[in-house]
Amino acid sequence: MYLTAADIVSGTRFRGEGAKSAESLHNDPHNGGLRVGMKRTILLFVFAIWASPGLGASPEELLSAYAAQAGQVDPGFAGFSADRGKAFYFSGHRVEDGSEFSCASCHHEDPRREQFAHHDKIPCRACHGMPDSGSFEDIPKIRRQFLPLAPSANSRRFTDEWFVEKWFRKNCGLLLKRDCTPVEKGDVMTWLLTFK
Repeated sequence: MYLTAADIVSGTRFRGEGAKSAESLHNDPHNGGLRVGMKRTILLFVFAIWASPGLGASPEELLSAYAAQAGQVDPGFAGFSADRGKAFYFSGHRVEDGSEFSCASCHHEDPRREQFAHHDKIPCRACHGMPDSGSFEDIPKIRRQFLPLAPSANSRRFTDEWFVEKWFRKNCGLLLKRDCTPVEKGDVMTWLLTFK
């Protein structure tokens, strides 16, 4: 038995054999308990809540989590330091090709300002690392925008734990070749929160 386009559109092919049309499935209250339209609405609502940045998170909550992690690693942990955070932000780290970069190399010396890659004076290797080919000619020249790191200049900064952790992992891996410690993360955040 073969279906034709007319059978599929009209839904008549299997009606006599107990099958339901697409319309009856859509409106059947016994089809999973909810109408299909209602299911879609609920799924969209759940996705919107899940995808909303900053929902329930704040820089202070992240700092509290980092403080708890730091206390587990070092029972003598005495708190975060804005001075250590500033020193870490500006301290240079050697990369594969021997050059030296800091957090400020990609973001900005003033964390309240935004930075544009391939527009400002940021060397490609500061943000990309050395490509396997050994040439930056292979990297497409996009105008990437680095939004301000200071929460006073960017209200969405440090409001999404997953996003914060993703970029700490990527940037610390690039500069330090390891994950940043909870103390390093907390120190940098503490310093960035001092900007008004």
